[in-house]
Amino acid sequence: MAMAIEGDQKAFEVLYERHRGGIMNYVRGMMFDQNKVEEITQEVFLKAYRQKDSYDQRHKFTTWIYSIARNHSIDVMRKKGESLYEDFKTDEDSTFDIKDEALHSEEAVLAKAENARVREALDSLPEGQREVLSLRALSELSYAEIANVTGKSESSVKSLIFRAKQGLLEKLKEGEEE
Repeated sequence: MAMAIEGDQKAFEVLYERHRGGIMNYVRGMMFDQNKVEEITQEVFLKAYRQKDSYDQRHKFTTWIYSIARNHSIDVMRKKGESLYEDFKTDEDSTFDIKDEALHSEEAVLAKAENARVREALDSLPEGQREVLSLRALSELSYAEIANVTGKSESSVKSLIFRAKQGLLEKLKEGEEE
């Protein structure tokens, strides 16, 4: 990031390529309109580039960029008057879809059903739990980074993730019994 602050566009492009996927996954989990995920991800990096002078090099870049992504996504959702988190979709672009062409049709049907069950269980979690679980599982941030991004204490983040995992397991077990 130091080189990007100095105006090295190639250095910022490297940061973009390195973190784009994680930011997209995070934004995808927050946005109601899945068609806007790419656009909002680009806006996040544009904001980061414009605000690069405000980056404090004592902190990790990931914490800073995820904070920008979180704040920008919340701003977009508020402007549209939408819920902060979308129901996990069953479309082909879903992060949780299994895309193994080698699966037989019966296995593919079973895999899709399982993915839908997981998405439904995730959707049933409270928004705060869903957010921290998404940051941990999809974006692979540490507890400390999640705490910095969300403005919660690290112990609160750990507690939310623990409760999210318990709730997810409970919902999945309920689904198996039905």
